[in-house]
Amino acid sequence: MKYIISILLIAVLASCKTGKNAIDQTAQNLAKKWELTSLDGKAVSEARPIILNFNADQTVNGYIGCNSANGTYEITDNTIQFSKLAVTRKACKEMDMEQSVLNVLKTANRFKLEKGKMTLFTDSKEIATFTELIEGEITNKYWKLMELNGNSVEMVGNQEREQFAMFTNEGTVSGFSGCNHFNGFYKLSEGNQISIDEKISSTLKSCPDVDLDETEYLRALVAGSRFQVDGERMILIGRDGKKVAVFEVVYF
Repeated sequence: MKYIISILLIAVLASCKTGKNAIDQTAQNLAKKWELTSLDGKAVSEARPIILNFNADQTVNGYIGCNSANGTYEITDNTIQFSKLAVTRKACKEMDMEQSVLNVLKTANRFKLEKGKMTLFTDSKEIATFTELIEGEITNKYWKLMELNGNSVEMVGNQEREQFAMFTNEGTVSGFSGCNHFNGFYKLSEGNQISIDEKISSTLKSCPDVDLDETEYLRALVAGSRFQVDGERMILIGRDGKKVAVFEVVYF
């Protein structure tokens, strides 16, 4: 009898250890940076991507549409629960996306990881999908414009937000030029060579009360032919060897 009990005890302990290892592996796979790609089955395409950082200490933080948010999460098998959510208090003209992301975090109770994709569910209903972000030297980072053609850049009166750019692994570039959002395509080649397609598309918002020449920034992007990364800064260099723009990475 004692022999049988010992065998059963060993089996139970082994089962518990296997279950813990599985949870630890799932937590490791989840602890990455994720970009929101769909909500309720509809594709998401924002000028500034919605990105959440799931950290190994079971905290989560990121940009949710207007503000930055942070909180905690807990997983068990394929269940997930977010809690202690806190959001900064910036006011934006468009808040619908942010409210939708917050609703996802408040109602999600299940998740699935599969081939670089994370799907969140409320019970059996799929409510959001995210794609894993793999950062390169300049890709999938928020680059804030600091200098333009040798001059320091500061926000002017009535400017909605700072000028910035983001480069994706898929060869697209997007950002904000001072009044409008823009997007386009770029290519990288050996020797830190970069080529940004001059056919940059932009929204057509009019900002007569913003004293800023947006085209100077867009021309500088297209004029860049090489980049250097120095710590948290990226320097865009023109064909004549002169700096056309300097950016600084911002983490949320």
